[in-house]
Amino acid sequence: MESLEQPKAVLFDWDGTLVDSVGALTHGHNLTHDAMGLPRITEAGFLPHMGKPRDDVYAALYGDRTDEAKTHFAGFYAATHTQNLREITGAGALLQALHMQGIVLGVVTNKQRKFVGPEIAHMGWDRYFSVFISADDVQHAKPAPDAIYLALEKIGMEAGANTYFVGDSDNDLAAAQAAGCPCIFIDNADTPMDVIESYNPIHITKNCSDILLLFQEKFSP
Repeated sequence: MESLEQPKAVLFDWDGTLVDSVGALTHGHNLTHDAMGLPRITEAGFLPHMGKPRDDVYAALYGDRTDEAKTHFAGFYAATHTQNLREITGAGALLQALHMQGIVLGVVTNKQRKFVGPEIAHMGWDRYFSVFISADDVQHAKPAPDAIYLALEKIGMEAGANTYFVGDSDNDLAAAQAAGCPCIFIDNADTPMDVIESYNPIHITKNCSDILLLFQEKFSP
């Protein structure tokens, strides 16, 4: 692990980083599969698609029926997505602690704004975030760095050693590296270790509780 600088801002991915939405997303896609006469998928089967650009997920799951699937999924997911949303271990406590220290917080996600906004509010975390950038806000989603650049622009900061990005996918690693932000990586066992290490994250951990302990150890007086 490299040395850490006192953070001025911490930007977070959403799905798989702050919330476990595998159940919610799998449920929405299974309702879509039912409507389209396709076989259902398991949560384990959906995991490899987590964090990927939305169009890539649809292409992989639905092929040339992508437009039909998007129409079905939008309705099903809008009606059910907060029901199966679960907090990643320690996420709320981490956000509260960083916010109380005056650290600027934000969300940068490949998810659509119409879903992320209600999910943030549902978790009761909207008071913590100064900015959130969705797939709707940039032309190129992660792994491109555009969304991170936009988030930093909106909070009046530039990428550097004190502007951290926290994520759980290779897209997050690639975006943080391209943007010039040190990345804290939440290893949920979906990304091979050699891929993770190739991006040289500043820290690899298992959940948000570990990140809070790390910051407390490094920066508490």
